[in-house]
Amino acid sequence: MIPKKLHFTFGTKDLPKVYRDNLARWQRACPKWEHCFYTDLDIYAFFKTHFPHYYKELEKIPYKVVLADCFRYAVLFVYGGCYTDIDTFPLQELPEKWLFYQCVVGYEYQPSKFPELFRPTKGHRETLCQWTLLSEPSHFLYERALAEAFTRLKRANYQLKTASHILEATGPYMMTDVFERYQYQNQKTLLLLDADYFSCGDQRDFLPTHRSVVYHQYHGANRWMVELKLPHLDFGYREHMQRDAQLPID
Repeated sequence: MIPKKLHFTFGTKDLPKVYRDNLARWQRACPKWEHCFYTDLDIYAFFKTHFPHYYKELEKIPYKVVLADCFRYAVLFVYGGCYTDIDTFPLQELPEKWLFYQCVVGYEYQPSKFPELFRPTKGHRETLCQWTLLSEPSHFLYERALAEAFTRLKRANYQLKTASHILEATGPYMMTDVFERYQYQNQKTLLLLDADYFSCGDQRDFLPTHRSVVYHQYHGANRWMVELKLPHLDFGYREHMQRDAQLPID
């Protein structure tokens, strides 16, 4: 059974108002859930405790988005519950009936049912959403996703130069590959949701339906695209990591 734990992360505790408002909305929509917030430093400590074999690899991660990708798989495997990006807010309470599944995932890109999502650059392959995920603890798919993320990062020598590199290494393309490998469509303990449950939001011509549960503001994509296009800028998290986690960063 999926526990009532909500997991959010942001670089520091100094949240912009829009994200404080989002957290308040989650609190109102899910008052009986435990709300867990993690800074980057909390993530390093989490990996040091639960995944020491990956901990030393964190110094090589070039972008915050990649760290956040790895963390969502890791925290769901350890604690279970619901991970959701901080630039989301609920349109309704998370349904109680979902908690009786072992894993709940939705589509991000599903042009077969929602043609308005179709993008020629993406083609017709449907992609899973990974900004909102639910799972019981110790679900093997998230263990596999975490392992695959670090495998792909090592294979690329942590050199991710384009948006597609990140999506393929640790993001939704990688997660979709892992879930397809284990035939997630045939898993009776996995609830697979259409794209309108989680993927409505800003930057898309995709309005919420009566079924929509999560609204996505898509701020994260803007942040990590800036990091990707301006790699010479130091956004600070590696400096904090060196000082507080005491990793040997060159």
